Amino acid sequence: MNIEKFTIGLFACLGIVAILMLAKSLFVPIVLAFLIWMLIDSVASKLKGLKILERKIPKWLISTSVIIIFSILMLFIYQVIVTQTENLISAAPFYQEKTEKIVHHLAQLSGLKVDNLLTQLYENLNLTDLLTFIADSTQSFLSSIFLVVIYVGFMFVEQSNASVKVKALEQLSDRFSVIQSVFKNTIAMIKRYIRLKSFVSALTSLLCYFVLILFQVDFAELWAISTFLLNFIPNIGSALAVIFPSIIISLQFDSLPYIMVIIGSLLVIQFIMGNVVEPAVMGKSLNLSAFMILISLSFWGFIWGLIGMFLAIPLMVATAIVFSHIEGTKWVAILMSADGQLLTERVNNVSQ
Repeated sequence: MNIEKFTIGLFACLGIVAILMLAKSLFVPIVLAFLIWMLIDSVASKLKGLKILERKIPKWLISTSVIIIFSILMLFIYQVIVTQTENLISAAPFYQEKTEKIVHHLAQLSGLKVDNLLTQLYENLNLTDLLTFIADSTQSFLSSIFLVVIYVGFMFVEQSNASVKVKALEQLSDRFSVIQSVFKNTIAMIKRYIRLKSFVSALTSLLCYFVLILFQVDFAELWAISTFLLNFIPNIGSALAVIFPSIIISLQFDSLPYIMVIIGSLLVIQFIMGNVVEPAVMGKSLNLSAFMILISLSFWGFIWGLIGMFLAIPLMVATAIVFSHIEGTKWVAILMSADGQLLTERVNNVSQ
């Protein structure tokens, strides 16, 4: 019987994975829209009770203001990314030429007969094609943002009728209270994570942008935005946020000490923000195993690519909470935790 259940469960898991991969274009915009809705609603909830001239501002006005500000930011980010990726492609021949000079210079400095090897490496490393691919991928991703924005708008419309629907659903099933508890716990934890992670990532991005502007690095705005986005990818995101601009920095400037100072400054910012500021802000409320985070990152990266890596933590939180409410999968939720304590046992201490 246990073998039968295991077989059924295995095929069910494989079926779910297949559906997630095949329906990526359907699920990804919905999940992104859901996370953006939670971020906006979380910020609006935090601003609830704000007063101007001793008068309390209505929540609908706060929510509307947050939506408008967020939409303006999205439009600004879209314009910056499109413009700077196009400029980056235009500048690709210059960076290609600098790469060629560096390759030959290294061949001369080495004193070894590696010139042919380096030449082949250079021929295979076509920066123009690489930057064009990155730009096309970025703009393809941005084109789906408009669909996400539409979903977010409809979610806020549906939110006004949510309480009525919840009351109606409560009358249909006795187990609805359990489902409602799972949903509330998941929303509470993800809202907190998204809000605080956005704050830390934005602060990191601003500090890196200040350094890049100070040293007049090309495409500083693009690297600042990529820093903000990449910091949502656990473990490897902060490293990638330094590696990408470092390539351009190494090609733009000729002075090695100057290059090292810029890259070193970016590394210091990422280290302090990732190891000092973020733990202080986030605390241990998520209680997720570092090893399981890496597994989640690999899994969702395999399923949905780079976007899956962005969504790895929120999806892991949701999975851990759902598993903690099911007797047969509580052991999985315990393995996903950092200290063996179920995530639901901490959720009551998390304020939205």
